[in-house]
Amino acid sequence: MAQQRVASAFGTRFSIPYAVASLIVHGGHDPVADASADFADPAVRALARRVFVTERPAFTRAYPARQQTRVTVTRRCGSAS
Repeated sequence: MAQQRVASAFGTRFSIPYAVASLIVHGGHDPVADASADFADPAVRALARRVFVTERPAFTRAYPARQQTRVTVTRRCGSAS
């Protein structure tokens, strides 16, 4: 799920970095749509390589009772939100 590079358009369905990159570049992401356009889009591919997924052990321990996530966006200037 954390793959920044995938070998096929089908692989983008299982990649959080591709989903995030598609959302940012195209303003939306449909996980069941044909992902050929995202796979072929150099802007989505480049951004997906800069999206990192890391585990939070406390979140993993809480699963399945709680399904937590935390998203941090770091801008080019270094600020984060």
